[in-house]
Amino acid sequence: MKENFVVIEKNKDQISWLEEYHILYINGDATNDEILIKSKIESAKGLITCLTSDEENLFMTVTARMLNPSLRIVAKSEEEINREKFIRAGASEVVSTTAIGALRMASVMLRPTVVSFLDTMLRETKTVLRIDEVVIPPESKFINSTLAQIDLQNRYNLIILAKKEFADKYIFNPPPNALIQPGDIFIIMGETTKIKELESNL
Repeated sequence: MKENFVVIEKNKDQISWLEEYHILYINGDATNDEILIKSKIESAKGLITCLTSDEENLFMTVTARMLNPSLRIVAKSEEEINREKFIRAGASEVVSTTAIGALRMASVMLRPTVVSFLDTMLRETKTVLRIDEVVIPPESKFINSTLAQIDLQNRYNLIILAKKEFADKYIFNPPPNALIQPGDIFIIMGETTKIKELESNL
């Protein structure tokens, strides 16, 4: 899934890196309303705020929510104890770097092969294998068909890992007779070219 994005950055060293990789950026302070408006935040679909401190990220969350009430905001939190504050401030999701780091260390110790496999998919730019999500649009030709009928595994060599029902409820390995409805979200695994092919045929 490819999305257009812009990075707001004021650090000169980081800007040099962005220029080296031809990444679109705005030079400025991300907590400044004018800079956010310049980045077209009012029409943006999402924002990732990963500034240095929780205070800055909280301020950024509040400001962004005021400028775009429908914006999906993913905020970085250094301290897990601040999660509820971020949610009240308007964050859609909060990622605690401390908690994620601890889980990562435990996973590397207990399930090193699984971690290595996932890293290969998520980090390596040369790999063709990805885990992605596919949203069924209202006009999809697959609506009211079953998973068995569309047969993603044979048509696109894709594996359906789960179907999202609502909130954080998932059906893992949904049955072949599951009906496809508008707005359904499927978590799939396969080659990036095949995922794009499926998305273009929805």
